Parts: sequence; C-alpha cells; structure tokens
Amino acid sequence: MRVMAVLVGTVLAAIATVSLTSIPAWPIVGVAVATVAVAVNKISSRLRSPVCWGCGRDLSERTSGEYGIICPECGTMTPEAVVASAKKGDGRERST
Repeated sequence: MRVMAVLVGTVLAAIATVSLTSIPAWPIVGVAVATVAVAVNKISSRLRSPVCWGCGRDLSERTSGEYGIICPECGTMTPEAVVASAKKGDGRERST
C-alpha cells in the first residue's frame, strides 16, 4: 500500500507541476521516475530478511509464535508467512 501511495502521489505531483508551470515535462518525468524507483527499492528491501515492519529491527534470532514474531523493541507483529519467506530466500548470497 505504501508503494501505491508513493506512486499515485508522485504522478499527481508531476501532473500538477507540468500543468501549473511552464517547465518542460521531460525533466519532471525523469525526477518522478527516479523518485518512484528509490521509494520502491527502499520499501521492498525490508522483504529480503526477517525484520520488524515497524522499526526495522532484525528478527532472525527471535522465535516465532502462532501468528508471527512480536518485536521486543516496538511491539509490532510481523506475520509468520513473511518471516518464513524471508528465511527461505532466493538462493543468492546477501551482503551485510
């Protein structure tokens, strides 16, 4: 949902900037595409390892309960399906 919000917000801001000013559209479109790419990369990077969805703390050493892992720092619950898929990985080595 956050990715969709960033995408919609960026598109609306680019359209408003082009329509309200006399700035050429290509630089604005380029900045909008770069903004969306960085935002998607930053948001989706948390899906590679089991981290807390609230604060980003590493949860790989924590044991899972029936519904997931509860972060000891902020109390946010990360669902078990997300933790299992992050631990399974894609077979590539991750740099730390």
